[in-house]
Amino acid sequence: MSFSQFNLTSEAGQSTIEFALAVTIIVGVTIFIFQFSMSLAVGNFFHYATFMAARAYQSAGATPDDQSRRAKLVLSKTTKKSVSNPGIDRWPFFAKGVGEGSFKGAKIGNHSRYQEKNNQYHWLKGVEYSFQSKLFAFPGGGALDSGERDPANVVTLTSESWLGRETSYDECMEYMRTFDVKVVLDNGC
Repeated sequence: MSFSQFNLTSEAGQSTIEFALAVTIIVGVTIFIFQFSMSLAVGNFFHYATFMAARAYQSAGATPDDQSRRAKLVLSKTTKKSVSNPGIDRWPFFAKGVGEGSFKGAKIGNHSRYQEKNNQYHWLKGVEYSFQSKLFAFPGGGALDSGERDPANVVTLTSESWLGRETSYDECMEYMRTFDVKVVLDNGC
Protein backbone atom coordinates (compact mmCIF):
# COMPACT_ATOMS: atom_id res chain seq x y z
CA MET A 1 0.00 0.00 0.00
CA SER A 2 1.46 3.28 -0.99
CA PHE A 3 1.00 6.70 0.56
CA SER A 4 -0.98 7.94 -2.41
CA GLN A 5 -3.76 5.42 -1.75
CA PHE A 6 -4.91 7.25 1.42
CA ASN A 7 -7.59 9.88 0.98
CA LEU A 8 -6.08 12.88 2.76
CA THR A 9 -8.90 15.21 1.76
CA SER A 10 -11.47 13.55 4.03
CA GLU A 11 -12.55 15.83 6.88
CA ALA A 12 -14.60 13.25 8.78
CA GLY A 13 -14.26 13.76 12.55
CA GLN A 14 -12.77 17.24 12.32
CA SER A 15 -15.72 18.91 14.02
CA THR A 16 -15.60 16.34 16.85
CA ILE A 17 -11.93 17.11 17.51
CA GLU A 18 -12.57 20.87 17.38
CA PHE A 19 -15.52 20.49 19.75
CA ALA A 20 -13.45 18.43 22.22
CA LEU A 21 -10.62 20.98 22.18
CA ALA A 22 -13.00 23.93 22.57
CA VAL A 23 -14.89 22.29 25.46
CA THR A 24 -11.62 21.44 27.22
CA ILE A 25 -10.43 25.03 26.98
CA ILE A 26 -13.80 26.47 28.04
CA VAL A 27 -14.08 24.10 31.03
CA GLY A 28 -10.49 24.87 32.07
CA VAL A 29 -11.03 28.63 31.92
CA THR A 30 -14.37 28.30 33.77
CA ILE A 31 -12.77 26.27 36.57
CA PHE A 32 -9.90 28.78 36.81
CA ILE A 33 -12.34 31.71 37.06
CA PHE A 34 -14.40 29.89 39.70
CA GLN A 35 -11.31 29.01 41.77
CA PHE A 36 -9.87 32.52 41.49
CA SER A 37 -13.24 34.07 42.43
CA MET A 38 -13.56 31.79 45.45
CA SER A 39 -10.01 32.66 46.54
CA LEU A 40 -10.87 36.35 46.36
CA ALA A 41 -14.16 35.79 48.21
CA VAL A 42 -12.43 33.83 50.99
CA GLY A 43 -9.73 36.53 51.11
CA ASN A 44 -12.42 39.17 51.53
CA PHE A 45 -14.00 37.14 54.33
CA PHE A 46 -10.60 36.77 56.03
CA HIS A 47 -10.11 40.52 55.77
CA TYR A 48 -13.41 41.00 57.60
CA ALA A 49 -12.33 38.39 60.17
CA THR A 50 -9.07 40.23 60.89
CA PHE A 51 -10.94 43.50 61.24
CA MET A 52 -13.37 41.96 63.74
CA ALA A 53 -10.49 40.33 65.64
CA ALA A 54 -8.65 43.68 65.74
CA ARG A 55 -11.79 45.30 67.15
CA ALA A 56 -11.95 42.60 69.83
CA TYR A 57 -8.26 43.19 70.56
CA GLN A 58 -8.77 46.96 70.69
CA SER A 59 -11.60 46.73 73.21
CA ALA A 60 -10.53 47.16 76.79
CA GLY A 61 -10.21 43.92 78.73
CA ALA A 62 -8.92 43.15 82.20
CA THR A 63 -5.37 42.42 81.01
CA PRO A 64 -3.39 42.56 77.75
CA ASP A 65 -3.52 38.75 77.68
CA ASP A 66 -7.32 38.92 77.92
CA GLN A 67 -7.42 41.29 74.96
CA SER A 68 -5.21 38.94 72.94
CA ARG A 69 -7.36 35.96 73.93
CA ARG A 70 -10.50 37.77 72.74
CA ALA A 71 -8.92 38.54 69.37
CA LYS A 72 -7.77 34.94 68.96
CA LEU A 73 -11.27 33.69 69.81
CA VAL A 74 -12.88 35.90 67.16
CA LEU A 75 -10.29 34.87 64.57
CA SER A 76 -10.75 31.19 65.46
CA LYS A 77 -14.51 31.38 65.07
CA THR A 78 -14.25 32.92 61.62
CA THR A 79 -11.19 31.32 59.98
CA LYS A 80 -10.97 27.88 61.61
CA LYS A 81 -13.37 24.95 61.72
CA SER A 82 -13.59 24.94 65.53
CA VAL A 83 -12.34 27.05 68.40
CA SER A 84 -11.04 24.02 70.31
CA ASN A 85 -8.75 22.99 67.44
CA PRO A 86 -7.34 26.09 65.71
CA GLY A 87 -5.17 23.94 63.42
CA ILE A 88 -8.04 22.95 61.11
CA ASP A 89 -8.94 25.53 58.47
CA ARG A 90 -12.57 26.31 57.68
CA TRP A 91 -12.16 26.08 53.88
CA PRO A 92 -8.94 24.10 53.23
CA PHE A 93 -9.83 23.58 49.56
CA PHE A 94 -9.75 27.34 48.93
CA ALA A 95 -7.32 28.66 51.56
CA LYS A 96 -4.99 27.37 54.27
CA GLY A 97 -3.42 29.38 57.06
CA VAL A 98 0.38 29.50 56.90
CA GLY A 99 2.86 30.22 59.62
CA GLU A 100 4.29 28.88 62.84
CA GLY A 101 2.52 27.71 65.97
CA SER A 102 -0.75 25.96 66.68
CA PHE A 103 -2.81 28.79 65.17
CA LYS A 104 -1.37 28.85 61.66
CA GLY A 105 -1.52 32.20 59.95
CA ALA A 106 -2.41 34.38 62.93
CA LYS A 107 -0.28 37.07 64.51
CA ILE A 108 -1.89 39.13 67.25
CA GLY A 109 -0.23 42.10 68.88
CA ASN A 110 2.58 44.27 67.57
CA HIS A 111 3.03 44.84 63.87
CA SER A 112 5.61 42.30 62.70
CA ARG A 113 7.35 44.65 60.26
CA TYR A 114 7.51 47.70 62.52
CA GLN A 115 9.72 47.59 65.58
CA GLU A 116 10.13 50.64 67.74
CA LYS A 117 12.60 50.88 70.60
CA ASN A 118 9.77 50.52 73.09
CA ASN A 119 6.90 48.47 71.62
CA GLN A 120 4.74 49.02 74.66
CA TYR A 121 4.03 52.63 73.76
CA HIS A 122 3.35 52.59 70.03
CA TRP A 123 -0.21 52.35 68.76
CA LEU A 124 0.32 49.99 65.82
CA LYS A 125 -1.24 46.84 67.26
CA GLY A 126 -3.76 44.50 65.76
CA VAL A 127 -4.24 41.26 63.87
CA GLU A 128 -2.52 39.73 60.86
CA TYR A 129 -3.66 36.52 59.12
CA SER A 130 -1.62 34.89 56.33
CA PHE A 131 -3.02 32.18 54.10
CA GLN A 132 -2.24 30.36 50.89
CA SER A 133 -4.71 29.95 48.08
CA LYS A 134 -4.32 27.85 44.98
CA LEU A 135 -4.94 29.17 41.50
CA PHE A 136 -5.89 25.95 39.69
CA ALA A 137 -8.40 23.47 41.09
CA PHE A 138 -8.31 20.81 38.42
CA PRO A 139 -6.03 17.73 38.45
CA GLY A 140 -2.48 18.45 37.41
CA GLY A 141 -2.70 21.94 38.85
CA GLY A 142 -0.84 20.99 42.03
CA ALA A 143 -3.70 20.82 44.52
CA LEU A 144 -3.15 22.60 47.84
CA ASP A 145 -4.40 19.58 49.82
CA SER A 146 -1.73 17.28 48.42
CA GLY A 147 1.63 17.20 50.13
CA GLU A 148 3.22 18.99 47.18
CA ARG A 149 2.81 22.72 46.77
CA ASP A 150 3.78 24.02 43.39
CA PRO A 151 4.96 27.62 43.92
CA ALA A 152 3.61 28.59 40.51
CA ASN A 153 0.12 27.44 41.51
CA VAL A 154 -0.07 28.87 45.04
CA VAL A 155 -0.31 32.50 46.08
CA THR A 156 0.30 33.62 49.69
CA LEU A 157 -1.94 36.47 50.86
CA THR A 158 -1.95 38.40 54.12
CA SER A 159 -4.88 40.24 55.64
CA GLU A 160 -4.08 42.87 58.25
CA SER A 161 -6.05 45.16 60.48
CA TRP A 162 -4.26 47.57 62.79
CA LEU A 163 -6.17 49.70 65.24
CA GLY A 164 -5.16 51.67 68.30
CA ARG A 165 -5.36 49.27 71.25
CA GLU A 166 -7.19 50.47 74.34
CA THR A 167 -5.23 50.17 77.52
CA SER A 168 -6.38 47.30 79.68
CA TYR A 169 -8.05 47.91 83.02
CA ASP A 170 -4.92 46.74 84.87
CA GLU A 171 -2.66 49.03 82.83
CA CYS A 172 -4.98 51.96 83.45
CA MET A 173 -5.18 51.37 87.20
CA GLU A 174 -1.40 50.99 87.42
CA TYR A 175 -1.01 54.36 85.71
CA MET A 176 -3.67 56.01 87.90
CA ARG A 177 -1.86 54.82 91.06
CA THR A 178 1.08 57.06 90.11
CA PHE A 179 -1.05 60.10 90.99
CA ASP A 180 -1.57 61.18 94.56
CA VAL A 181 -5.37 61.03 94.34
CA LYS A 182 -7.41 58.96 96.77
CA VAL A 183 -10.75 58.87 94.90
CA VAL A 184 -11.03 58.44 91.16
CA LEU A 185 -14.50 58.88 89.70
CA ASP A 186 -13.42 58.16 86.15
CA ASN A 187 -10.84 55.59 85.22
CA GLY A 188 -9.06 58.28 83.17
CA CYS A 189 -8.33 56.04 80.22
